[in-house]
Amino acid sequence: MSNISIDVSNELPASHTTEAPGHTPLPPVIPLSPNTIASALAANPDLNAAMLRGIAQSLIETTKNREYINWIQTQRLEQQIVDLQAQLDNPPTATNAEAPEGYEENWGQVPNFTIPAGEGFFRPTKYIKQLADGQVAGLGDNCGPDN
Repeated sequence: MSNISIDVSNELPASHTTEAPGHTPLPPVIPLSPNTIASALAANPDLNAAMLRGIAQSLIETTKNREYINWIQTQRLEQQIVDLQAQLDNPPTATNAEAPEGYEENWGQVPNFTIPAGEGFFRPTKYIKQLADGQVAGLGDNCGPDN
């Protein structure tokens, strides 16, 4: 799966400006949230056309940014679906086709028996063997005669 990193902030490069033909350039367009714009409109009922145009441009930029972020997230989820489907179609094969000599497969006889795998992780015990002193020895699914 790919590791794409995107900045989800609502900021554009400082060089991004909106220029109307025959008019002085407007300040840079900064995407604003709908809530911010609603608050600005409520607090300033007499906005001029240039300010309203700037607000509209901000909403357009916000919409474009959110569409792009949604597209990236959709691509990631679709790739995750493909990866998971591939795992279902090609399940990993067991490293041990049969239990090692003297062991039997643990089908729940010792359900909470796990093997430390490092860094606080544990693996389930796949094979178990009753020892003479009453204790149980166990092996993980990656243990066998060669490892």
